[in-house]
Amino acid sequence: MLKDRGNIKWQSAMMLPEYAKLLSEARVNYEKAEKPVIDEQTLHDIEISIHEAMEYNLLTEYHYFQDGSTHSVQGFVYFIDYNERHYRINDLNQQKVMIPFDILTAVNVLSDCIQLEEE
Repeated sequence: MLKDRGNIKWQSAMMLPEYAKLLSEARVNYEKAEKPVIDEQTLHDIEISIHEAMEYNLLTEYHYFQDGSTHSVQGFVYFIDYNERHYRINDLNQQKVMIPFDILTAVNVLSDCIQLEEE
């Protein structure tokens, strides 16, 4: 049976800490993706979807780009802050999430029914 040591066999025995730090930073930066470019028509469609979701209280999935990767959150938008330039969303766990305008990449409406709060 062959014992493979992975990346260890390609590293030199005496590596300065600065080089090790630079290599780990380079590995992290290599795995990061570039932010997608969104055209005006897509931005307009996103805006319309968010306004409809807010008006009719629709469950919506929001995709956003942060720290080199894409994330998503499902929830209900309850406020659009034009001064601070972000959307305020209640996710499915009743946590409040704020997503800035400039990192939002896509919006999908998941439900067509109105959710009514019971008192």
